[in-house]
Amino acid sequence: MELWKDDQLLSVATCDQLDDGLSAVYTFFEPEAHKRSLGVYSILQQIEYVKTQGLDYLYLGYWVPHSTKMNYKAQYSPLEILLDGQWHRLNKALSEYEIQRLGDSLLTTLPAQLSR
Repeated sequence: MELWKDDQLLSVATCDQLDDGLSAVYTFFEPEAHKRSLGVYSILQQIEYVKTQGLDYLYLGYWVPHSTKMNYKAQYSPLEILLDGQWHRLNKALSEYEIQRLGDSLLTTLPAQLSR
């Protein structure tokens, strides 16, 4: 997906079409346009595409709660996360505090050999 203003390419979102949804692989944009929230706009465009195609899901990919660069994923709802092999649906966006607590709890439940 591309976003143009006149002859200037502002952003590109690479996606994979799946049977039940769209996988948002990576989005990049013109650095000088960072105040335009083009990443958010791209996700909204992807949501619209999913709806018009009759697909069930937009997959934003892996989310690591302690990675501030990935926390934007928790701003969208509903959100489904995989914990202990089970999918859990969250019906509201998470606050920064909730993201931090979730990340902390995930770290404390890891087997000892993985948390070193």
